[in-house]
Amino acid sequence: MKVREALGVDFRGDRLNVAQVRQEDVPHHGAARSELPGSRPVLTHWGSQAVPAGAESAAVAAVLRKLLDDGGFTATAAVLGLPRGRGFLRCQAAGQEEMAAFSPTDYVVDSWRTDDGREVLGVASRADVTRLVEIAHQASLQPVAVELPGLGCVTALGMLGESAAQGAMLGVVLGESDATAALVDGQVLLAVQTRLRQHAAGLDRWDSALTSVEQMFRLLAMAHPGVTTAQARVMVNSPDRQAAKNLADRLGVPVQLVRPGADRNLSFEGRELAEPAEYAAAIGLALEGLEEIAAAVARGRRARRPSGRGSVRPTAANASATDAHTMRSRNYSRRKTLTFKAWASTRRKPAAK
Repeated sequence: MKVREALGVDFRGDRLNVAQVRQEDVPHHGAARSELPGSRPVLTHWGSQAVPAGAESAAVAAVLRKLLDDGGFTATAAVLGLPRGRGFLRCQAAGQEEMAAFSPTDYVVDSWRTDDGREVLGVASRADVTRLVEIAHQASLQPVAVELPGLGCVTALGMLGESAAQGAMLGVVLGESDATAALVDGQVLLAVQTRLRQHAAGLDRWDSALTSVEQMFRLLAMAHPGVTTAQARVMVNSPDRQAAKNLADRLGVPVQLVRPGADRNLSFEGRELAEPAEYAAAIGLALEGLEEIAAAVARGRRARRPSGRGSVRPTAANASATDAHTMRSRNYSRRKTLTFKAWASTRRKPAAK
């Protein structure tokens, strides 16, 4: 029985949040296959560590390595999440904006088409992406991909999984220091944004959190006037559960409280996670890494399969890792599994001095 492990490393600027997810690859005997084949995934390790202001890459790598060693993390394959504000995602009509507008000298650009003909564009600074990959290498990790800010939260909320609604849905992760909101139309990710949270005591703290989420929701609705949101999925820490209960009245849509990876039946090994919103992005990144590892194994099996009867014809669902139109699952619409995956996997590890 083979065990797969992946790390999600959420670079938050002043902190590093890390989560490790493990899954056993077990054979299926007539049971329905889940998106991640095998037994249910398990969150085995998680941890957080402050990063000194203005720290160089080597110093950040040292903090990350110490966090991994002290926490008993064992995985090396890692999906890296860009800090807040370091990149953007845009959904638009196909051909509306040329990727050539972003110089390859300064930017890393990824794009993919949706089933309804729209195009999703992901852009980040080349320097930011390169820095994260170098930090991972210096910390003795194997970077699988670099992901745009907030997309780990989208995965943790299960907004693009088979359990997601067919209509438009708002996703919210209300953390201690910031709030992330994402809008999905069917299976198309329209927008993700994160803003700092204003702190206040008592009920004022809840009211400020609700106001922040409501403002983001209104801005997303204004940016996509033809989309009617049918429901919201919300993830909060324990102190904010009362605020979340009042969110439905502020947004005017039904609200479902969820925990990270609920759509994938993610279980927790040992202690319960008391602050799920704080680790939502890291857990989502780790789940994406686990998915990519499974997909790479499946591609290898198909490549070794003899031609003729039983062979798989090349399609978007089983294309190479660098294909810009990788299917996240054959059961739902096209969304690139990981942004900047090819960039992270092709960067050479720096030579040892």
